[in-house]
Amino acid sequence: MPCSSMLLSSLVVAVALTALAVPADAQQQLPPRPIRIVVPFAPAGYADRIARLVASEMSESHAQRVYVENKPGAGGMLGAVEVARATPDGTTLLMAAMPTLVLAPLINPRSDFRPVEDLSHIVYIGGPPIAFVVASSGKIQSFSDLVRVAKDASLNYGTGGAGTVGHLTAVYVARKANLKLAHIPYNGPMIGDIISGVVDIGSLAASTVLGNIDGGTLRALAIGTNKRLAKYSEVPTFKELGFDISPIAWLEIAGPPGMSRDLQMAVREQIITILARPKLKEVLQNELIEPIMMSPEDLTALLKTDIAIWTPIMESIGLRK
Repeated sequence: MPCSSMLLSSLVVAVALTALAVPADAQQQLPPRPIRIVVPFAPAGYADRIARLVASEMSESHAQRVYVENKPGAGGMLGAVEVARATPDGTTLLMAAMPTLVLAPLINPRSDFRPVEDLSHIVYIGGPPIAFVVASSGKIQSFSDLVRVAKDASLNYGTGGAGTVGHLTAVYVARKANLKLAHIPYNGPMIGDIISGVVDIGSLAASTVLGNIDGGTLRALAIGTNKRLAKYSEVPTFKELGFDISPIAWLEIAGPPGMSRDLQMAVREQIITILARPKLKEVLQNELIEPIMMSPEDLTALLKTDIAIWTPIMESIGLRK
């Protein structure tokens, strides 16, 4: 079965974000009315921050109002369903997240939301990769140490909650490597518990612990990027370690189903141009988000592939009802 890491690797291009084959008059095809970007989460998360910067840049570029509206609920599906039912005229867009499109529908199968068919998947933005981290002062100093210890004795790992990308990544790794790992879901801060040794391993977004890694209190054992990061070149990717995944809680801009191809390309051109600007590039770099370009068809294929990868994992731990 193809996996998201293989698909993404084949789509990584030289970072020339503005060199796209789109219609020369694409900007003229954007709707002249206010544009709403629905964020299906509460304010202050990385999806919200990026959406607000995109909205601000779009407003400046077109002298029209582009604004963000937060619609949290049901793992993001409340906002996604609202966009899925909107008129496909380009005035309503969605800052969609992989957990909303892949994981939430599996947890809530009674919903009539079909993530592949019910949205127009327009432009991939990327997201923070998952990393395994441990206390720098602990007995585990490398991924091989983790494997050696966890094959004989049970270790615990903390995540942001059951059914998160961090949780599913740890389940995948534990099962493939035959490791004894016990899950501790957190609703609040866990970094202090990792540093103190209360939690053996953290499986969480790498961007949330960069300060601790740079400060020397935490050590990264593996990261979900498609290739090693220049700044953290000593940290292997999960793929390098033999796990056929690149776990990323990625974002995309989507719209209602039925958007015309020209309108999708107009929106896509604007978003890609904005992501190449210094303000957005800095935010993406701070979140360890890799610039990867793919067509709407490739993005839809990525979504289908991630659904195929994570569905059996969700089922195996009883989270698919």
